[in-house]
Amino acid sequence: MNTNTRFLRIAAALWLLAPTVASALPAASPSPDSQFRKAGGAYSDGDFAEAAYALRELANERHFSGGALHNLGNAEWKVGRAGYAVLAWERARSLNPFSRNTEANLRFARHSARVEAPTLSWHERYSTLLPGDWWLVIANDSVDLCDFDPGDPVAATMETDLRTLTQIWRGDLSWQKALHSGGLLLHGSPQARRVVPRWLKLSAFAKVPRPA
Repeated sequence: MNTNTRFLRIAAALWLLAPTVASALPAASPSPDSQFRKAGGAYSDGDFAEAAYALRELANERHFSGGALHNLGNAEWKVGRAGYAVLAWERARSLNPFSRNTEANLRFARHSARVEAPTLSWHERYSTLLPGDWWLVIANDSVDLCDFDPGDPVAATMETDLRTLTQIWRGDLSWQKALHSGGLLLHGSPQARRVVPRWLKLSAFAKVPRPA
């Protein structure tokens, strides 16, 4: 068998194998925009179960917004899953606390199910006043609060709750203790994590000695 014949047989075998390999490859995942449009179409057609499924998949893949979660709550309510609807609306409100429609849906759902809203502590109430996607921009001695992505590269990300952050600001809790306890997580380069405590100024009363 000469070299040319062997090459042709190998090429033919690969050509016959190609459809099998292609069919075994996983199909490309639909984009979040196409999934959202699919859910909207299903909702408009009255297929609320399909709409809820598509929006739930978006949420599970972390491709969601306040509007998508609000729509998920609507679809869940339509199929009789009141608890899941309230959960979706609560998540939507955490991203957009100024949505009157989401707030109205929550009031209606709780009134219909005769369920009272949970009692929140002071720091939980204050933590719901601002959306979760607002940005704190610190430059020299100036601080700006932006309700949109300012476009600058993110130097550090801080994960905590309002109560822990307030305790740090008041001087009741040190940065070191908050980090060691896990109540505060800092993400970023080592240099950025070291300077974050200097970016956020403490209260003027933070250095006042506390009673033993």
